[in-house]
Amino acid sequence: MYSILIYLFSLTPILIITGPFLSGLSTVIIAIYGIYNFRYFNIIKDNKILKVFLFLFILFSVYIIILSFFSPIPEESYKSSLFYFRFVFFALGSYFLMINFKDKIYKLLLYSLMFSFCIVFTSILIELFCLYFYPKYENDGQLTGIFFSEKIAGSYISRFFPILIGLIYLSNIKIITKHKNNLLIIFFLISLISVLLSGERTSIIIFFLSNLFMIIGLKFYRKVLFNKKSILSILIFLIFFSIFGNRIFDRVIYKTLNQIKDTDGINIFTPHHESHLITAYNMFSENKIFGIGPRMFRFLCDNDKYIHIYDYELQYRNNGTVKFVEGKPLVKYYNGCSTHPHNVLAQIISETGLVGFIFYIYLILFIYFELFKNIFRKKNSYQNIMIIVALASLCSSFFPFIPSNSFFGSYINIFYFFIISIYLSEKK
Repeated sequence: MYSILIYLFSLTPILIITGPFLSGLSTVIIAIYGIYNFRYFNIIKDNKILKVFLFLFILFSVYIIILSFFSPIPEESYKSSLFYFRFVFFALGSYFLMINFKDKIYKLLLYSLMFSFCIVFTSILIELFCLYFYPKYENDGQLTGIFFSEKIAGSYISRFFPILIGLIYLSNIKIITKHKNNLLIIFFLISLISVLLSGERTSIIIFFLSNLFMIIGLKFYRKVLFNKKSILSILIFLIFFSIFGNRIFDRVIYKTLNQIKDTDGINIFTPHHESHLITAYNMFSENKIFGIGPRMFRFLCDNDKYIHIYDYELQYRNNGTVKFVEGKPLVKYYNGCSTHPHNVLAQIISETGLVGFIFYIYLILFIYFELFKNIFRKKNSYQNIMIIVALASLCSSFFPFIPSNSFFGSYINIFYFFIISIYLSEKK
């Protein structure tokens, strides 16, 4: 029984690659184990951080279920809220696994992450090869590798990268210990290449922020990155990227600059992203206390009260004349409608209101306070290193001023609570 649970948790990075079914099933199984461990209530009660974590997230889970009940389309809203608590109990189950089998889990998790990073990196290089040598290969400047249409290769690498760095450095496996510094450089370069070639601008920011936090807080990481061998390796990579990654470079740099600054002035990210934010703000303005309900952005974003149109164009026939419908010119409008606002803060305030925002701001302040408290400790102990890498991952992912995945999405929540469980176990 315990062996199965240990493998399920340790193989989470690989299960995510396989798709939502296996990673979701693993989450549910470990969540059931977490519920079972409520019988050890004294252990939970004596751990202040764990107790507060459970209280707040269970309260938040109940709150969003109530919001769904009163939302305009409850049956749709429940899809995000009704079973959100499974992630909370997934973290609790993972916590109990970690405090009992940490050494075995960290060993398996290290192998799992190294293997999955190599798979993602290889798949991206294969796609780059196709893009460069086969001009007819269709691509929009983003390499997705083994994730195909999901476009989360950069997100996957950037979010798990800090954990991999901590595990490599702390590993007592003989072959890894012998080549520790070389492995740290190799996986830094693999991750840097993967994130840049993915063309995911949010992931590039997350990768940069998490590295910044680790450079400031971890002495060994500074020594690894700022030496002649590392600097030379990075320069070689930049040459490689400038030769083979022109289309990705254009998307990441020039297209971004053009989208931020256009003829109408300065945009927040892009005109489309800015329109998401304005639509979310319109929803918040009309529903300040409780928001419009989980998952409701996608259904109400074209409502006249909330919609924001940022551009339009006339539709033409093949002969160049304007199309008419019922005597009126056919116009295509561009607005901020999407499945979610593409920003965690905007989604929280629009879908859960000020009450949900209180939960969110408490979480943000707590993880940033914890990160900087541990960064400025004089000595990097084993425990302190894992806390810093876990918090570096969380703080960069929760950075409020960048585009993001849907806050209620399964993939992103598996990641969030996976990292949270590592932090909780190390904090104990």
